[in-house]
Amino acid sequence: VDVMGSIGIAEFVPALLGALYDADANVSASAAEHLGAIGDAGAVPELLTAITTNDSVFFRFSALSALVKLGFPAQVPEEIKRLVGQEIFSKVIYDCLGSIGNHTAAPILLEGLLSSHKSSRCAAVKAFNRLLQRSDAPACLELEGSLHRLSESSAVPAIISLLDVDGPDSALAEAVTTLLGIIGDARAAVPLLAAFLTERLSSLALNALNALGPAGMDAVRVFYPHADEKLCGAICTLFGVVGYQAGDGLIREALHNPSPSVRRAAVQPAGLLGLSDCIPEIIGLLDEADDGVSGAIIASLLVLSGKDPNPVRVVARQL
Repeated sequence: VDVMGSIGIAEFVPALLGALYDADANVSASAAEHLGAIGDAGAVPELLTAITTNDSVFFRFSALSALVKLGFPAQVPEEIKRLVGQEIFSKVIYDCLGSIGNHTAAPILLEGLLSSHKSSRCAAVKAFNRLLQRSDAPACLELEGSLHRLSESSAVPAIISLLDVDGPDSALAEAVTTLLGIIGDARAAVPLLAAFLTERLSSLALNALNALGPAGMDAVRVFYPHADEKLCGAICTLFGVVGYQAGDGLIREALHNPSPSVRRAAVQPAGLLGLSDCIPEIIGLLDEADDGVSGAIIASLLVLSGKDPNPVRVVARQL
């Protein structure tokens, strides 16, 4: 079996399919593994049948792992449904459903989001995100609805706990960010700021934060006094981009913040939010600005000049 698998050609598929029923679990598991590596999707029905007839844990792990590589999105097979609830298989089942499941896998994956085992929760989150990515519009709406119903539930802290923007699993960070936005629970707002500050996640995080609506922005505003300089700057930027009018006072205060980086971060949001009363403060920042920041200041002043052009005319003559 190992020799056939190492050669890895399609001619050996029939022999490997027969080996799935070998009495030696090492042989049958090896056959499943090699079938996955060869990549012939025609092996899927036989692997599913063998999962039912061969009750070796070792074999079932190998067969499920092979299905991750071989499967194509379809209704959850009955053979896999029978294994749901057996904790030992949870992670590999969620991995499998991320590859071969369609929207019918959602109830199983939703249960996985509440698993007491972190590895299983991670697998369920990534699998659900994969379902979203490949589903058509009607199925996607159904999936999003099932996620939104988790708002205010205990699933939200469990998902938030998986957000590690500096970790090696970028697919997990992206999936967590996306799902938190769809769920729409304001408790996710402050944790999502870390993703907003991370370049590869920033766009996803902005969409997620925007989806949280005013309640999410309110939570961020309450957190602002406890934030460090970097987060304060990010919050200013966020409020400007999403047009959070209830953050006007915070932006005004930020223009007087002791930290130069926070003051500079408040410039563009002041323009986006139309805070024409802040024009004198923004003009005053020109003295401490480098070329990059000067451009942002001038852009903000151009926007605000439509509301109150007189202070801007004065500084334009000076420039």
